[in-house]
Amino acid sequence: MIESVSVVHRGKVVNAVPTRYVEGRFDVPKDLEPFDATSVPRGEEREPFVMVDVVGYNSRRIADKVLSKVPMKGFDVWYLTGVRDIEDVFDSFMMDIDRLLVPCHLLSGQDSLEEIFDVSEDCIPTIFAVKGMTGFSNSIMDIRKVMDVLSRVGFPEAIVFDTDSKVGNWDRFKGTGIETIPMVSKDSVPLGFDRAITY
Repeated sequence: MIESVSVVHRGKVVNAVPTRYVEGRFDVPKDLEPFDATSVPRGEEREPFVMVDVVGYNSRRIADKVLSKVPMKGFDVWYLTGVRDIEDVFDSFMMDIDRLLVPCHLLSGQDSLEEIFDVSEDCIPTIFAVKGMTGFSNSIMDIRKVMDVLSRVGFPEAIVFDTDSKVGNWDRFKGTGIETIPMVSKDSVPLGFDRAITY
């Protein structure tokens, strides 16, 4: 399992918040708890750890100070934020991250994906699933169809973020020619996947 945390940067403090995605935005509760990076269990080897930049995603502006306030030593940091285009990709990699999770529904379409694929192999397309469907190229689509597009572009892997536990049958993503990494609540991890992200 790959652990994740959703964070909100306010002033000099980075706070951990529950991962709740509602009506196209991450929810930010009134009561915030400071995030303590030392509380994340470390293995003997470097492991991926996902940070969801809540404010950056909601505002579509990358919060570049989060990682400087919370150094994640001993982890490969996978960073999810409000990436909209290739310029955001360049800006994101100015931070100390290993992989960038790119929300597919924020991009203009397949051309943007191809541009991102050509620039960096460290970007992982991330499909936000709401009621078993996803947004892509200004329309609502079946998740499997977006996976097919990603496979044609050449991405070796993609994350499917099940925002509301309504993806349903995860087996339909097997054999797509692209590794599916489910991002799910801790109590609904599907079987048969090499990697999964929990929140």
